[in-house]
Amino acid sequence: MGERLERVSPPNFDAIDWEQLGKEGRGERRPWGGFITLWEKNPPDLSLADLTERVAEKFLYFKPGMRNSYQRHKHRGERWTILQGEAKVCCGERDDAEDITFQRLSSGDKITIPCGILHQIENVGKEVLIIHEEHFGYYDEKDIIRLQDDFGRT
Repeated sequence: MGERLERVSPPNFDAIDWEQLGKEGRGERRPWGGFITLWEKNPPDLSLADLTERVAEKFLYFKPGMRNSYQRHKHRGERWTILQGEAKVCCGERDDAEDITFQRLSSGDKITIPCGILHQIENVGKEVLIIHEEHFGYYDEKDIIRLQDDFGRT
């Protein structure tokens, strides 16, 4: 499918022109920070999606103290590599709180989130958290099922 961009360094968060990236469809500012899409290439049809096939890569940026939605995806799994900062990641299979696990991750750590697993990332450090994110399956920004969100997006 897609070609991985080797050794690409993430730009400094404060130097990113979010408006221009949005116009180009290559990134988006979010209340918690934002993301830059490095590349994406889906199969021609959702029915052809293979959860072992890498279909997109992004840089995620989280401002200190911020977190994204507690969410799941129906059509993709994700793998995260922490490039800078400290993260608290929570994961669970069910909508209740009984099976939630928490992990602290720092620079160089990796975690895989299988398709359908609930997950959330929180920046628990004092600097911008930067994550390299890989998508497997079928990439669509609308494939987000939010259970909890600090910004009223559920």
